[in-house]
Amino acid sequence: MERAGRLIPKLKGKAPLTEAELALAAWPAVIGRRLAHRTKAVSFAGGRIVVEVEDALWQRNLEEIGRASGRGKGES
Repeated sequence: MERAGRLIPKLKGKAPLTEAELALAAWPAVIGRRLAHRTKAVSFAGGRIVVEVEDALWQRNLEEIGRASGRGKGES
């Protein structure tokens, strides 16, 4: 898995990307391969990424990860 810190400059260098495009493109590298296969970043606004998940169980898993990391409020 490529580290997000290395991926972001590469993405920026390919074409002018908006902040939202950059956030969505970086999602798989940020979240990791295992979770990237079960999730899809669908939008970005106000500093938040909206993510689709396979089912309610994965939604709860991501909410717990967000709370544990202090990075997300776990809102649905």
